[in-house]
Amino acid sequence: MSNTMTPYAAAKLVNEQLKDMGIERVLPPQMLYTYVNKGYITATVVEGKKRVTHEDLATWFAKYVTKTYPTKVEVTAEVEVVHEDDGTIGEWTEDAEAQRAQAINSLVAEGELSEDES
Repeated sequence: MSNTMTPYAAAKLVNEQLKDMGIERVLPPQMLYTYVNKGYITATVVEGKKRVTHEDLATWFAKYVTKTYPTKVEVTAEVEVVHEDDGTIGEWTEDAEAQRAQAINSLVAEGELSEDES
């Protein structure tokens, strides 16, 4: 399997990626050997030796960085901003209805709105 690497090579890749992200920590190769042996990083046995695929390393690395350095992880989801005054009509969802009902109930409870006005 040519798409596999030793935990030592995986550590080199991880450390390069951490450096590119501005994280000054260097993970020792022994740590990745331990993670492979404990099953934290999924391994494939090739010729009797445990190897790591790029995909399995990427999966572990994403979890590791998200948990250990949450402020360094970039948000990749795109958010579409819709302005209320742009002349379009938004989609009405059950969540919006629930929020509207909660807001009305809050105003009624505070005495700012009577039940007849709601």
